[in-house]
Amino acid sequence: MRVTGNGNLDPDFTKIKRKEKLLFEIKAHSLYESYPRTWILDRINPSCENCSKGDSFSIVMKFVSISFLRLSKRYFISCKNCGEEIELEYWEYLKLKGI
Repeated sequence: MRVTGNGNLDPDFTKIKRKEKLLFEIKAHSLYESYPRTWILDRINPSCENCSKGDSFSIVMKFVSISFLRLSKRYFISCKNCGEEIELEYWEYLKLKGI
């Protein structure tokens, strides 16, 4: 809380201004199961759909505003080369977090 010019308390929204947070980076070779060699994420291609490269990816969390003062967390996998992002389901994020 911060004090405004008229002496009233006003909520401090400086922490909300951050919209995106890089959680971790992951190499593509660790996204395969050991035997048989299958891709962990069935819904997402092993290579980027935009630039056709797939050596490493970033996992990003974004805050999306739902209504006034309500934020929702969304998780994305993004290509390190071109920045193309695909939204992850929460269970997919948990699967990647466990690697």
